[in-house]
This record gives sequence, structure tokens and C-alpha cells, in this order.
Amino acid sequence: MPFSTLLYPVLLCLPQAKESPKPPVRMIAEWEPALGAMIRWPLRLPEKCVVEMAKDDTLYLLVSEKNEAAAREKMAELEIDPDHLRVLRCSVVSEWPRDWGPHQAFDGDGKWCVIDPIFAGYPLFAREPKDGEPRMTWPTGPGDDVVNAEFAKELDARLVELPAVLTGGNFLNDGHGTAFCTQAQMHENRKHVDEEELRTLLKTHLGIHRLVVLENTEAIGIQHIDCWLKPLDSERLLVKRPPKGHPEAEPIERNLATIAKLKNAFGRPYEIVRIDCPEVPVRGMPFERSKPIAAYTNSLILNGKVLVPLYQVDGDQAAIETWKKAMPGYEVLGFPWTEWLHFDALHCRSRAVFDRDALRLTHGRLPNHVLYDADGHLVTATIQAMSGAEIDGNACRAVYRVAGTTEWQQVPLRPTGSESRWVASLPRFARKARVEYYLEARDQKGLTRTHPIGAPRARHSFDVRE
Repeated sequence: MPFSTLLYPVLLCLPQAKESPKPPVRMIAEWEPALGAMIRWPLRLPEKCVVEMAKDDTLYLLVSEKNEAAAREKMAELEIDPDHLRVLRCSVVSEWPRDWGPHQAFDGDGKWCVIDPIFAGYPLFAREPKDGEPRMTWPTGPGDDVVNAEFAKELDARLVELPAVLTGGNFLNDGHGTAFCTQAQMHENRKHVDEEELRTLLKTHLGIHRLVVLENTEAIGIQHIDCWLKPLDSERLLVKRPPKGHPEAEPIERNLATIAKLKNAFGRPYEIVRIDCPEVPVRGMPFERSKPIAAYTNSLILNGKVLVPLYQVDGDQAAIETWKKAMPGYEVLGFPWTEWLHFDALHCRSRAVFDRDALRLTHGRLPNHVLYDADGHLVTATIQAMSGAEIDGNACRAVYRVAGTTEWQQVPLRPTGSESRWVASLPRFARKARVEYYLEARDQKGLTRTHPIGAPRARHSFDVRE
């Protein structure tokens, strides 16, 4: 009897499934520490990409019972380290764990939760759908909608049901309570909850206090936002730039105008990084009405790596260079393949499994230009050990230097007495100096974290003004 069949009676009687997580809840962002990545068997990713996912992290391979033997045989053929492989037998059908897979959050007790929304396939919407109705719905099979419950049981995580549609490829968050989606997400929920109810559920279940709903960009399609937008960290967004005159260009620019009016969690506008996305060959879908373009934003950030889909076109190398410039300190890896689509690529076919014991370090970087201050410059940070371990105060510091010098200096980060808040005081710098700095933290379990990720190769900087 399949594992999923045995599990159904248990799932039906789980009392916590109808409760909200204990507040305050915080949805985990993609760049936070992960144990590894989840994909489905049979594979719809290039084998080199699968091998890379398992190289330094755990590969969570979702399989149905009938496919398990073949999956294990293939993993052995690819020489996947058994210590980096976890095979989860479940009811999986389709290859898109990004869309039906587990949203993950920390609740008010710091406990890792699996948030399980409704999933009922892929409605195809016009850019401006009449009465909000889809042109058609592309089903995937009922099994996908129960995978999250099976996954939570296997990993001993709390399962919390969200009685609304929250398709993962159309829901991106900045780790500080802001999320982005297109209008399609709202239209998908018309049969389940109204907009006010949806926003309330997002606040109680995921800690999303601000949902930014943006214009659909495709003439007709699933309208997933991860094919043109990508949060790089809490303050920066990567945005597709289509070829001049392409039908998606104007909708994306209108969306950018909306985003430009927003402030991030640290009170500043989001920094926008553009990535040029050329036209690619048409591959497969009858609803395509114009030449598709590469979805380089549909990439996976996994710990210290960025895995990027490449379309075997002239723009691929430029895209890799854009990613490298945007993500110093990360290893940026491209994977050319003929099966990437303009609306379905690497991000869609994978999903991180986050570390429930992570060390979290957040920081609102100092502005690009700061006024000269004889008393120095205050740096603030949030440091949280989700495992419950104590923070190692002797290993928490701000590291700095004047640009052009080679030797780094440091000052301690000290607790403020306010929960999880730490501060450091950088010294006085000469007028017109450019200063580079980064933060380090460690907990008593030995976990370390830097801000920005990838420091010291990656670092923040500011200029001292008169």
C-alpha cells in the first residue's frame, strides 16, 4: 500500500491543520539558510543541475512508490552522495514543487512551519481577463495537493492549512513582510476568498503585512511573477528587461513604476537591477501568441549558489555576468538546456527546504552617502538563532576598512537589551572617504552568518559626505 494512502487518515485528523501559527509569523525568504532543494522524479531538470544541487546540500527527491526504484538507480548512476540524498515517497504528480510545494515560515516561538495552501492546477489568464475568468485551466492531477501534508509528516514539521490559493511561482517575498504577485493570484482566489480575506490569511499564516499586486504581463498565460521579477535580498529586486517593442515590455515598465513608489523594510526604495532577456525559440505551448523571451529571473538561490537557466541563445553569457555582478560572493552557475520554457524554468521545478535551526542575521545597510559625523556611524542588526542556542557575543562584529586599503578592522556588535537587536559603532572617518564593511555573527552551536552573504568578497559601502 502506498505511503500516501496509509497517511491520509492521519492527515485528516491533525488538529493543528486548522489553526494559525502563533504570531508573530515570518515567511522565510529564498536566500536564507537551507538544508537543500526539493525536486520531483521523473526529472525535468538537466542532470548536471541535479548533481550540483546535491553537491553541497541535501537533495530532497519526491517520488511516487512505483518510481522509487528507478529514481534510486538513477541517483546512484549520477554518483549522488547518499548522505546528500533524501528520497521522500509521496503522491507527487507534476514537476513544479515551486507552485504546489510547501511555503515555509517561522512562528512566534521560532518553530519552523509548513504552510499548505490550496492547489488546483494552472488557470491561463489574459493580460486583462474579462470578469477575472481564466481562458482555460491546465490541470496537473490531485496528488500534488496532498504532497505538503506528506512532506510535513516526513520532516516532523507543523502543518498549517491555508484555505486559499497561493501558487508559489506567483508569490515572492522579501523576508520582512512584503510579498509580490500578479493579478492572476487574486483571480485564482475568487472561488475561495475575497481580497480582504486573502490579505488577512497572509498576515496570520505567513506574516505578510503588505501584498503588492502587479499587472499581468503575458498576452495570455499563467502570469507567474517569477518569470520577470526576483528578490535578491531584502532591499534589491532583479527585473527582466524584454527586447525593445516586445509585448511584455510596457506592462513590466508600468509594474516598475508601481514598485518605485514602495519603501523596503528599512525605509528606502527597493534597488532595481535589470537583466536583459532576449527572444528564445518557441517551445511547445499552443497559447503562445508572441515570441517568448528568456526567463533568467527564474533561477534558484540556494545557500551560496545561484543556479540559472540558460536558453542556448546569444544573451546567455550576458545574463550570467549580470547575475555575477548582482551577487558577489555567490557561485553563479548556468545550465543550458533545450527544455527551459519562458514561463517554466529552473525556479519553477525546484524549491528550497529551509533550515529550522538557522542562524538569521539581517541588517539595513547604511545609505550610499552618509554625513560626516565626529561620533562615528551606528550599525544595527537582528541576530536570531532559530535553534534556540545562545548567540556567541564574542564572535559578533562589524568588520570595516577604507576602500583602497587592505587591512580590515573590527568593532563588536553588542546586544541592546531589545530582543534580537544588536548594534556596533563604526569609528569616525575622514570626509570624502569611501568605507567598506560587513557583519559577522555566530551562535553557540557554531553556525556562522555574514551580511551580506558572501562577505568579505561581498560587502556594503558608503561615501562620507561633507
